[in-house]
Amino acid sequence: MNSDEQLVAFSDPPTGVVRMRNGCVGVLVFAMVAASSAARADEVCGVTDNMLADGFEPANILPAYTLPGDATPLTLSIADPPDNAATGLDRIVLRGSFTGPPNTGIVAGDRVVAHSNTEFVTPPIALEPGANAITVQLHGIDGPGPSIVHHITYDPALAPRARVLPRTVSAMAPTAIAFDIALQPGEPLALTRIRLDTDGNGSIDVDTTNANALKATYLQPGLTKITGTATLDDTNPNTAPLQVPLATWFLAVHPQQTRYTLCSAFGTMRTRLAAQNVDGALNTLTIDMQERFEPFWTAIKPQLPTVAGELGTIIDARFSRGEAELLLARPNPGVPGTSNAFRVQWSRGTDGVWRIGAM
Repeated sequence: MNSDEQLVAFSDPPTGVVRMRNGCVGVLVFAMVAASSAARADEVCGVTDNMLADGFEPANILPAYTLPGDATPLTLSIADPPDNAATGLDRIVLRGSFTGPPNTGIVAGDRVVAHSNTEFVTPPIALEPGANAITVQLHGIDGPGPSIVHHITYDPALAPRARVLPRTVSAMAPTAIAFDIALQPGEPLALTRIRLDTDGNGSIDVDTTNANALKATYLQPGLTKITGTATLDDTNPNTAPLQVPLATWFLAVHPQQTRYTLCSAFGTMRTRLAAQNVDGALNTLTIDMQERFEPFWTAIKPQLPTVAGELGTIIDARFSRGEAELLLARPNPGVPGTSNAFRVQWSRGTDGVWRIGAM
């Protein structure tokens, strides 16, 4: 795991003994082996436990997350800024909505885009003076889906004298973020006051003269438009201060979204193996893993339904924005009441889709 990313874990109440394998032979971990079902794509994933960064507050303060079905069609739209808009900003953030199955990735300007439920917000995308065409592309486990080319004209002459910039445009809820105020290069007036509505309810939440004190907490997942004003003044009492409007977006991502996506993605591999769909199952693996498993799965194709049924049950996991690890348990017939545990490591590719990188 990368130490600079938020790390979220989920597990069941301790009720049984699991014997670890893959580098942890002999270590006993207490975990509950979830009941098996036909597809078992949602095993353990509905369990509510302490998933928050501080480890003290229960995760049930968050609203429930509804997992989209595997057959959900891929659709995409961009709401802000509108197509063919002109801007004075040299970096633009696009906001939009989409639909798709659980393991859907979004890419804009060759960068992976954060999304939660059906909303997304892109990282800041650099613009060149003049006309810019930004491609926003949906991706599924089996390849690219719909795309939109969004047109933005960058005119430096329209540059605002001040703008608000969140330190990050997205993070897993609950989270706290800071904002910066950037003045136009060479701005002759001083920044003397900042007022921000950080939760989008129309009232001012931050009113300060200290540009280093711009912070907001987001306990609930969802997309928020932050608005406000920056006051610029020359300190001359005979001239009126200048009020510059501010606006930006922040997306608090539901942590259960990644949790359910990983379980669903593992279920996809298991279901495809059970159906002897080798090509489809290989799509759930990274390229390196595909090269290793293609000859193996092809050679044992008649036995794949049995293999799929013996992959184990998801009992625990941990994940960050781009990496994850699932812990699987398989009953140990030699020692009743215990199970052997195995790790499956995942990574989020440049297409935003989660795939298995080691198992």
